[in-house]
Amino acid sequence: AAAEACKDKIYNPSISTKDWTEQAIQAAKNDMKLPYVIDKYTTLVDITAEPTAVLYHATLSGWNSNNLTNASLKSSLLAGVCANNGLKRFFDKGIDVEYSYVDLDTNKTFFISITKNDCLTK
Repeated sequence: AAAEACKDKIYNPSISTKDWTEQAIQAAKNDMKLPYVIDKYTTLVDITAEPTAVLYHATLSGWNSNNLTNASLKSSLLAGVCANNGLKRFFDKGIDVEYSYVDLDTNKTFFISITKNDCLTK
């Protein structure tokens, strides 16, 4: 949803990747109210620009995360991320997409990084 907010935005191609990323994130934040409830277990709480990535910060609650791993989360996210036109714009600029999750019930944390190459080889 957050990436969809910037898919139709046109940015000046001559600006730096850092500035473009910050503009895209700000556009997403303007188009959605954070915290943004993704589903009954997941809430997006922030989106930040990292040196080589856009990082989505989310919380999990009410979900049994005992069997959840970074690999299983990445596997469940991969098809949706790779099909998302808004996120493809990040990949086309050499920017990875990262997800940081905190399980509010257990304080367990997860971190997933998805690259353009992940989408090309899936």
